[in-house]
Amino acid sequence: MTDVRTEGTNGTPPLSEERLRQFEEELGTTLPGEYRAFLQQHNGGTPRPAGFWVIEPVWKSHVARFYGLGDGPESLERHLDRAETRVPSYLLAIGEDAKGNFLGVGLRSSEKGTVYLLDNEIHGYADDPESDQGIVKLNESFQAFLEGLQELPR
Repeated sequence: MTDVRTEGTNGTPPLSEERLRQFEEELGTTLPGEYRAFLQQHNGGTPRPAGFWVIEPVWKSHVARFYGLGDGPESLERHLDRAETRVPSYLLAIGEDAKGNFLGVGLRSSEKGTVYLLDNEIHGYADDPESDQGIVKLNESFQAFLEGLQELPR
């Protein structure tokens, strides 16, 4: 895995293999390998650099934080309540951008590990939380997403 500097860990402790397996059982599936390795190494935090293009050159954003496993308000567990978050069941909310849009990672085999942005102004108001409205594919893999992070003007 490419070394990504992160600032802070959202107040979450380092992860054990046992804790990751427990979360996967709660989730009902295994985490994508690259994302799982990121959690083991960083357990959340804010990457530096943090900028990414949603649609180049017209829509850019920044990762505000990646969630970690723990008890804090920015924990992965708090984002499992799909009725509250309205994140489709085939995605896991793994963080958010500077505007509060969720960053998600695919859990189904057909898109496992793919990184998405859920535009909260479109998807959040869709009639069906399982809808693809306002969901933008950012990258084919979590590692490729991390490697593409760059300094962008705010």
